[in-house]
Amino acid sequence: MRTRLRLTRDGDAFVARLAPSQTAAMREALIYLRHRDDSDLTLTLQLGTGRETVDALIERLSGGHTESRDIRFRAERRNCTRCTAR
Repeated sequence: MRTRLRLTRDGDAFVARLAPSQTAAMREALIYLRHRDDSDLTLTLQLGTGRETVDALIERLSGGHTESRDIRFRAERRNCTRCTAR
């Protein structure tokens, strides 16, 4: 399944309007990724965030939604290191 999300900026956050089918698909995909036997690092590399945030997002997406809804995502700044080959 493919879906498109349009993110709009609202201050330091991004807002996505999700149809009920998108909400359900995103929730199921996150549950699948969350409960695989991958390491925390693998989950962070796949989704850009850790288990606590994924769990919170799954909770926000739960429930029998029958109308489109806005989901707010906060941009998190990560400390990055630059790798150089010697």
